Amino acid sequence: MSGVRLPPALHHRDFRRLWSSILFSGVATQMVSVAVGWQVYSIHHSAFDLGLIGLAEFLPVPLLALPTGQLADRFRRTRIVAASTLAEAGVVVLLLVVTLNGAHQLWQFLVLAAATGAAAQLGTPAVRSLTPEIVPTELLTGALALRSIAGQAATIGGPAVGGLLFAISPEAVYALGAALLALAALYVGLMQSSEPIEQAAGTPALRNLLGGIAFIRRTPELLGAISLDLFAVLFGGAVALLPLFAKSILHTGPFVVFGLSRWFVVSALALAAGGFVDMISMNIRSMIVALATPNRLRGRVNAVEGVFIGASNELGAFESGVAASLLGAVPAVVAGGVVTVLLAVIWPRFFPALTKIDRLEDVAPAPEPLIANAG
Repeated sequence: MSGVRLPPALHHRDFRRLWSSILFSGVATQMVSVAVGWQVYSIHHSAFDLGLIGLAEFLPVPLLALPTGQLADRFRRTRIVAASTLAEAGVVVLLLVVTLNGAHQLWQFLVLAAATGAAAQLGTPAVRSLTPEIVPTELLTGALALRSIAGQAATIGGPAVGGLLFAISPEAVYALGAALLALAALYVGLMQSSEPIEQAAGTPALRNLLGGIAFIRRTPELLGAISLDLFAVLFGGAVALLPLFAKSILHTGPFVVFGLSRWFVVSALALAAGGFVDMISMNIRSMIVALATPNRLRGRVNAVEGVFIGASNELGAFESGVAASLLGAVPAVVAGGVVTVLLAVIWPRFFPALTKIDRLEDVAPAPEPLIANAG
């Protein structure tokens, strides 16, 4: 062990627990997504059905965003995250029950996708607010980079493990997923640093609820970074179509990580390159949000950001399914990539403040009078 040197942020006990929780829950979520995708696609062999799953998962997000953001700024964030993760584990157990009973009806997956979205939204503002709360400022850049690495590792490794297990036994995917989520809840429940946030007295309830929206609207670098991510992933993401590509185009099956299709290597390298670039973008956006937002507003700001992220992921999955059903899978993915590139080119014209950020050290919360007006 003497030759192993951990990154400085991982020497922080609570961050180590949070990082482990994010990794375990991320792997579980990605595994389950692969299994659900294969089972849903097998019902009607419809790309549109895959899109419906993404839409069902997204629908609770905008409905619950403001109240869950308020919760994250009022109560102990670790407890909220633990409860949310356990709720997700409960949904996975229900997916196991559906699988044991044949998994032949689409409506069951749609209902459970909506339940997954609601359970995840409960904890999203809190978990995204924890890192800058518990980690010293001088370690924050490295800590957020490690958080992104955990997320990307889950995004890459989760589908591979999920596909392998699904080829062996679909039930095994859900059993392991539920166990990993329970372990993730345990890790975050053991954290001790998080404390309830003190709110300013006398602020109207509605103004408190809308504090995150007002702050983002008054901070153009935040609005620019979050909205660019929304539209880029909305049009450029194609993960929801992986079962269709694996079965109908690459001809590999769920054990896709070891497929020997002539074009599989090119597809895998393209996904890896896209994931690498996305990790850089995601880390920069996360740093801007963490540094530009005061702790007492982080839950509400991250709740609004979560709507954007949810729209780009789950609503993006719906867009991918609809586009693939209308245009075909390959034209839909190519057209989405072209739109994404065009958005990246024109975005500086709408948000010049974002392009003027030279160093992350220059990003700081707005002056207190502005925060008071926003919250």
